[in-house]
Amino acid sequence: MNDPVQPEEGVLRQAVQSGDFAGAERAARLYVAAVQGALAQLPRAQGPARLREACELIEWARRCLCAARVRLNGERSGVQHLAAFQRTAQPDCLHTWKIDG
Repeated sequence: MNDPVQPEEGVLRQAVQSGDFAGAERAARLYVAAVQGALAQLPRAQGPARLREACELIEWARRCLCAARVRLNGERSGVQHLAAFQRTAQPDCLHTWKIDG
């Protein structure tokens, strides 16, 4: 039997591992829909194990994306501090770019 959940799981894992926040959200929605469809077709005894696996994957994705968001915020903060330093170190220097936070 072909498992319709596995392709969606792979897409979700790839999006999370690449730090694609929007892609991970889309993939999570498709994964949940696939799991719901699979649960309806599984024998009642296998449902809880499948649901537990799905919950573990979603929790893993959530934790990874939260850590990525914290890391990116730290990098952004560092760039903002560098830009502020540059403005004070060279006040007469004109830049054509601006970092919005």
